[in-house]
Amino acid sequence: MCADVVLRPATLADAARLLAWRNDPNTVMNSFEARPVAPAEHRRWLARSLRNGRRRLYVAVDVTSRAPIGMGRLDFDGRTVELSLAVAPESRVVGGTGVPSQVSKPSPDI
Repeated sequence: MCADVVLRPATLADAARLLAWRNDPNTVMNSFEARPVAPAEHRRWLARSLRNGRRRLYVAVDVTSRAPIGMGRLDFDGRTVELSLAVAPESRVVGGTGVPSQVSKPSPDI
């Protein structure tokens, strides 16, 4: 079973961690833009994203260990919301019992 997770807003202090997750080979392979991102490019993207009123970035944190385990991005266009998720490589578990399997379950609150 997956640990309890809370979301906190992402900040510029998360830049290095978010970049490492973004450039993880498995993440790159499954991204729309299947290439690693340079640090300067990522920092510019993060700064713009944090100012963007139609975007929300969150870091998922394991309640027990207080370790960051992933991130979520919500993009609003006025009618719909696009959700992007990335799970920290060290938090991925093969076999359907880790964070990805829990995150992908529908929430009754939505």
